[in-house]
Amino acid sequence: MEDLNDKLMGGTLTSDEWNQVPSELQNVIGALGIALLAGDLNQLGKAIAGMCGASTWYSESGAADAYVCNVVGAKHGPVALDAVHDGLIVRFRPGNANTGASTINVNSLGVVDIKREDGSALSAGDLVTTRDAFLRWDNASGDFFLLDFSR
Repeated sequence: MEDLNDKLMGGTLTSDEWNQVPSELQNVIGALGIALLAGDLNQLGKAIAGMCGASTWYSESGAADAYVCNVVGAKHGPVALDAVHDGLIVRFRPGNANTGASTINVNSLGVVDIKREDGSALSAGDLVTTRDAFLRWDNASGDFFLLDFSR
């Protein structure tokens, strides 16, 4: 959708510009798999809530110490994750416990290290199959940091 801000105060939208608005809304709703219904005026809210609720969840298919995570369907939105950004949270349930220093490849963006919050390498058992792992991307270091909620 193009920037329409200059037309909001006294300007006029063309029919093509106006039609972009519902198309954008339909894209968000449809990306979550919600069927468009004429009588349901809460579809956009449901789609946004669904995306927010699932936005950090990734499926994991790697091996111990070499984790591979991918977005689950379209629940991250209608646009695929094609780059990491500072503060990105990746949550997954490891299929295998780690045995030491570990890496992760998120959405085929490349293999990077997983570090503890203090910057040290992971130790055996930091990632287990009975607890979700929460990782935060750090632009400065180029690593994912395992968030420790045990304290």
